[in-house]
Amino acid sequence: MKFKKKSGFLKRLVSGTMALAMLLTLAACGDSNQPGANTGNPAASDPASQASDPAVENTGSGSERTTGGSLTLVTSMFNGFFQPKSQTTAMETCWPALESLGYQTDINEPWQPKLAESWDIDYDALTVTLHLKQGITFHNGDPFNADDVVFTLEAHNNYGTQSNIGSPVSVEKVDDYTVVVTYGEFSLNYESWLLPRFMYSKETFDEKGEDWMMNNIMGTGPYKMTEFVPDDHLSYERYDGYWGEPGYVDTYTWRFMQDPTAQVAAFMNGEIGRVAPMNASPVELLRNNGFEPVVAPPITGQQQYIVPITLDPSAPLSNQAVRQAIYQYGVDWDALAQTLGGDMYYHTDAYALTGNPYYTEDLEFTNGADYEKAKQMLADAGYPDGFKTEIYYGTGGQASGSEAIATYVQAELSKIGVTLECVPVDGTVMNAEYWSGKTAKTGMIISGLFFTPIQTLRLNQSNGPTGTQAAVTTWSDETKEIFNKINSAKTQEEQNQLMRDYVTRVVKEESIYWPVYNSATYEFYQDWCHYSDKARIGNAGFDAREIWVDAH
Repeated sequence: MKFKKKSGFLKRLVSGTMALAMLLTLAACGDSNQPGANTGNPAASDPASQASDPAVENTGSGSERTTGGSLTLVTSMFNGFFQPKSQTTAMETCWPALESLGYQTDINEPWQPKLAESWDIDYDALTVTLHLKQGITFHNGDPFNADDVVFTLEAHNNYGTQSNIGSPVSVEKVDDYTVVVTYGEFSLNYESWLLPRFMYSKETFDEKGEDWMMNNIMGTGPYKMTEFVPDDHLSYERYDGYWGEPGYVDTYTWRFMQDPTAQVAAFMNGEIGRVAPMNASPVELLRNNGFEPVVAPPITGQQQYIVPITLDPSAPLSNQAVRQAIYQYGVDWDALAQTLGGDMYYHTDAYALTGNPYYTEDLEFTNGADYEKAKQMLADAGYPDGFKTEIYYGTGGQASGSEAIATYVQAELSKIGVTLECVPVDGTVMNAEYWSGKTAKTGMIISGLFFTPIQTLRLNQSNGPTGTQAAVTTWSDETKEIFNKINSAKTQEEQNQLMRDYVTRVVKEESIYWPVYNSATYEFYQDWCHYSDKARIGNAGFDAREIWVDAH
């Protein structure tokens, strides 16, 4: 599947990653002690992998990049720019001004230097030594040095986000351009924890304070912030004192729009250069008006999933055979994805991202619904007449779309004698009570997470035996054993195989996690907005120097 705009624009897939509350996969870089690199291959079953093209610059009608002009983009939230405290917004909107220690243009490529000149990893000593570039200044002229790196990394501890950098036990300045980060345990994720972090000015924080940092940006990037009006817009202009190659666009502006319909309307009116709709309806609208999408890599999407509550041993869903009957044969998951999301959505049994290095097609085992087989399995498990239970779905925010999943699954399970009551739950209550196991003792819970190719992150923080959602599920000793081995794996190859074993057990055998669908990210660009294959770098979203515009 290959997309192109009807006017001849957009002929390639953007290669790289976008940050939306996301972290990046590890790749080989550093000293000779480093374990093996990412050797996995992405799936061929999702829209993004099917649309892959060789990386080619989208230069529009000409072959030369143009200097000047302005680019307006759109965001649904401004929530503070000081990343250790409010990192999601910073990732999405601050990349023209803020820079990271390193970056990746693609999840299968090595990390490249940015503010760090190089780094050494000693896996025996559990240390990462960062060697910083010299001669770099912040937009106010203050030098960037080791004090800023130590301050930024330690700020994660101060604001309770230390797990995002792997919870190091110490961050120490060796000299003005060398920092040593020491961890308490071995991990394959040191680079992915440290290198994509935006760096902040310690002097600015000391002088102006936290409140100023939450509403202003002092960075080292090719653009500097000129104006921020909360809930309206954020503006940048090209910084002439930038330490590297300058950008092409004169100014960037983010407009605040929460309403997806308003975003699409602004794009169709030519007011913004790029839009990324989150569901199928606006995608169809844009296509009907002559636009065709670029399919972003699968890392940019979400997975929706269902977790059966297994706390009550007498409840039907505590029976493994019942769970297998429902997941493997009782719901046509592919049809569900197609119905709710068109070609934006696709089902996979792979437990999160098909592009992760552990993925193989062997992890795919469902093949449509077989209602008669499901009913027979339920009868064999002691439920010949089915049973009644609940399906809980969150309302608002990231839970948007969960009701449609609940309704669809309700209709499907009625075909095998299972009666579902769809129960809406406020998202805050869902997180505070239902996921903790304090309220819902039977039934199923719908949720969703943005992808992360750090393989252990979702297991440790959310969907594993020690995660925030572990309280609603009874975990077997075998699953816990595999989980522990994943965290202690010494090579990428070893961890990949353990992850495959874990997915097979959790999804197929024990059936305590039910993937519903993955959502690909479709991006639409104006004819006058161009970019190169290096436009996307790591958690910073885009490289602001790799986007340019025509006069329009």
